[in-house]
Amino acid sequence: MKRRDALKIGGTVLLSSSLFPLLQSCKEEDRLSWQPSFLNTDHALLIAALVDTILPKTDTPGGLDVGVDIFIDKVFDQL
Repeated sequence: MKRRDALKIGGTVLLSSSLFPLLQSCKEEDRLSWQPSFLNTDHALLIAALVDTILPKTDTPGGLDVGVDIFIDKVFDQL
């Protein structure tokens, strides 16, 4: 097997294993506390999950606490 093919396979395995839990985090019980103006509800939940993964709440406010998901929706709506 060539090195380039091995890197492609390894990258695919790593990427799929890291994205699967993120997609599973969008459960049916998850609801938005706001109404998206550009995104549909499924996309808004995905953006919220991504924001929470990248900027989680610790001893400081997280991305969802300061409304990064709402900001992203408003920016897309203005484009």
